[in-house]
Amino acid sequence: MERDTDWNLVMWRSNPVETQAMGLDLIVLPIFFLGVLLAIAGTVFWIWMLVDCALHEPSEGNDKLVWIVIILFTHILGALIYFFARRPRRLRTGGNG
Repeated sequence: MERDTDWNLVMWRSNPVETQAMGLDLIVLPIFFLGVLLAIAGTVFWIWMLVDCALHEPSEGNDKLVWIVIILFTHILGALIYFFARRPRRLRTGGNG
């Protein structure tokens, strides 16, 4: 009985299909965790830009409302547009934030 168990262990380790599957796990899991980290970071960035816009954008006309709607409905893309296009201009003109 003991010999049979040892032989199964040797066969399991030398099975190329299972060896490839174990190697695939070593590639897929880090990519999955990197994706989760990027999703969390993107959501935190989105919330930061939404709060920044709501608290610090001047309430002249509908600018604040329009930016909040853009950031809210376009998620990370709208937050990136606000961060690179509008926020630096607001900071240069003396807006706080």
